[in-house]
Amino acid sequence: MLERWKMFSFAGVVLALMIAVVISDTATSGGPVPVSNPPSPERQKVYDEMTAAFGFVPGFVKTIPDISLGHEWNTLKTVQMEPGPIPNKYRELIGLAVAAVKGCEYCTYFHTQFARLNGATDAELEDAVH
Repeated sequence: MLERWKMFSFAGVVLALMIAVVISDTATSGGPVPVSNPPSPERQKVYDEMTAAFGFVPGFVKTIPDISLGHEWNTLKTVQMEPGPIPNKYRELIGLAVAAVKGCEYCTYFHTQFARLNGATDAELEDAVH
């Protein structure tokens, strides 16, 4: 059973689960998940770190509940941004290829943007999805 999961990047699975939780929480609660407005100091710290890292705060992050945002951000940083045996650019291109095959629009967008942040060219992005 675990063998079939090896074809998915761990990061892609984590992101897909994060999105699924947000969608599930929204659907089952009858409304959006609770986030503080204005942002709590903890949420603002995460927003500031994301802005420093990416230049913006991804929209889906604004729907993650306050109680789990710090943990999700730390997981994302560890899985997606820390160096590993496969350079980050190639890890993201692999994630993009898997997302394209699976047809996941959210994952495709995510891995495209992270691949770009890690220096992938338009030609490399195109090659990854074909």
